[in-house]
Amino acid sequence: MKSAYIDSVESFLEVIRQIDPNQWDANALDQWSFRDLVGHTGRSIKLVKEFGSQRSESLDVQSAALHYQISLSPEGANQRVAAGGVEAGNALGEEPVHHLQEAWIATQETLHSTEEDTVISYVNGGIKFGDYLRTRILELVVHSIDLAQAIGIDYEPPKEAMREALYLLADLAVDTPYASKLALISTGREISKTSFNVIG
Repeated sequence: MKSAYIDSVESFLEVIRQIDPNQWDANALDQWSFRDLVGHTGRSIKLVKEFGSQRSESLDVQSAALHYQISLSPEGANQRVAAGGVEAGNALGEEPVHHLQEAWIATQETLHSTEEDTVISYVNGGIKFGDYLRTRILELVVHSIDLAQAIGIDYEPPKEAMREALYLLADLAVDTPYASKLALISTGREISKTSFNVIG
């Protein structure tokens, strides 16, 4: 899991290096500017350092999928995520890429010193470090694709990171009404005429 996470971070950083200076305040995804989207995604670097050093005595969140289900179940959760992206974007300062490169350097010590089966303390409760990394990989992979499309560049996520992201999306999908639709689309039997979201 760690190697996939490292690949996803380094690939994300490579994508954001290609953002034109004039694009940072332009729209990138829904209501988010490039700065907002990069700020939101960059939390997948910063929070690994913050929560990776905290320990929990109980395992409360048994899987990466459950992490999302708990996080997004409260009313207004998506609105809070959106607002958090704006806040995180503002915190990037005048040199967003440099800011996140420095954050990545600071995070690596925690990453390498924490075993994947270590139960860390997160806002939802105790979760294994490896499962938390899987949630961060999904964020980094999906939003790197979002950013690349918004920039207008060709991009393919690292294969190992993409594999972990798809595993988690499949795990999430089985608890939604969209599992069969996803299976049909993935096997060329159906093209979706409407968008759907297995995360929440």
